[in-house]
Amino acid sequence: MRFFEVEVVNKQILSPSFIRITFKGDAVKNMVVHAPDQWLKLFIPNEDGSVEKVIGHNQYLKFPDNIRPPMRTYTIRELRSEILEFDIDFVVHGDEGPASRWAISAKIHDKMQIRAHSKSADKTPSGCKWLPPSDAENLYIFADETAMPATLAIIESLAKLKPPPKLTVFIEVPTEEDILTTEKWGQLKLTWLVRNSNDKYGEKLYESSKSIELRNSKENTYFWIAAEKNAVRKIKMHFSQISNINKKSIMHIAYWINS
Repeated sequence: MRFFEVEVVNKQILSPSFIRITFKGDAVKNMVVHAPDQWLKLFIPNEDGSVEKVIGHNQYLKFPDNIRPPMRTYTIRELRSEILEFDIDFVVHGDEGPASRWAISAKIHDKMQIRAHSKSADKTPSGCKWLPPSDAENLYIFADETAMPATLAIIESLAKLKPPPKLTVFIEVPTEEDILTTEKWGQLKLTWLVRNSNDKYGEKLYESSKSIELRNSKENTYFWIAAEKNAVRKIKMHFSQISNINKKSIMHIAYWINS
């Protein structure tokens, strides 16, 4: 991974919970995406907009607490290295966290330090979890809003295949207005789950996982589960208990922890 400095060149409100920010920089030409859920690290600028220059991990750890920039992990929604740009879709929830605060107030030309995978340094796939085997016949995705950018990027990448595969997707979001448009094909079953105010995070995802009957299936399945930690654990446990499912086919990652 390499450290880069980029600047904001566009900002788009996608829905009540999502802001898309486009970054640009000369070093973006060296960035690489191994899979559609590729992540990078953002070093959030100070409240006054100033950017602490990060040139290495050890140097970052030595920053005094009062100036060490918060580091957060985000999915590259789309990389356009030929024009030196990439998009990040931020989940915003007021000023509860540094990334949300920054995204809400971000302006054109604001600077950002990032750490991303590069063509020269990262030859083998890393920084991603979507790596289904070539013989997978039935793909399943369970995601909440934090993993929605990666999920939509995965759907778009699969839509380009000839033919696109059999894919079942469940996405849990805070509001109906957060349901975004994406690619469609005959073998895609996409279900949006709108969370009510009294629902626990990931509860609708977990209930949806129990609605899928796979005990007599002879298809090679692959699961990608990305959401709040407890929801991920429950969904993974559910599928792990089905005898004919290969446990290695269950890819899971906690995007956040509800504390």
